[in-house]
Amino acid sequence: MRLERIIVASAVLFIACGDTTEPEGSASGSVSFDFAGAGGGTFNASGSLPKITRPSLGATAWAAGNSVDGFVSVVGTLPRSSTTWNQVTINTAATVGTLTIGDPNCTIAACVAQVFLVFDYNPATSALAFSCILDAGTVAVTSIDSGHATGTFSGTGKCFNQSDVTSSITVTNGVFDVGLTKAELP
Repeated sequence: MRLERIIVASAVLFIACGDTTEPEGSASGSVSFDFAGAGGGTFNASGSLPKITRPSLGATAWAAGNSVDGFVSVVGTLPRSSTTWNQVTINTAATVGTLTIGDPNCTIAACVAQVFLVFDYNPATSALAFSCILDAGTVAVTSIDSGHATGTFSGTGKCFNQSDVTSSITVTNGVFDVGLTKAELP
């Protein structure tokens, strides 16, 4: 459980790093899913990657991806207020196929499948309602080329709140359809 908290904390810190993300090209798209736990509901982010100046993650919803060194990262962000956001980050191999989240036989980077979620995240203070990681499920890339990626994801995992209380999360009906950029995504 400690390792899971470290992984989630690392993902949150990665989200908070950097100063400005400049969009390259027309990186836009959508990410959506249903979830139970961590407040429950529906996540649906669509739009173009804006210029992002920290600590903001943008004034409007957006979804985009990037593909570097054989990996694809997909990020979807929903503003909750002027200072807080919900965000999902999906990392997987940049190849068509289905990978298992938490696969104990995965010993090489080509089989990595990760889904991180943060809810009511404030990058200026690092405060958040929940940080979550899926530890079982799948990420499927259904198509990918140099400028576009589509796929699905679902699974179960754990969430942690600011008081380090653990709860469960289930993600279903996850779909992404994003333009790819060379810009580092927040």
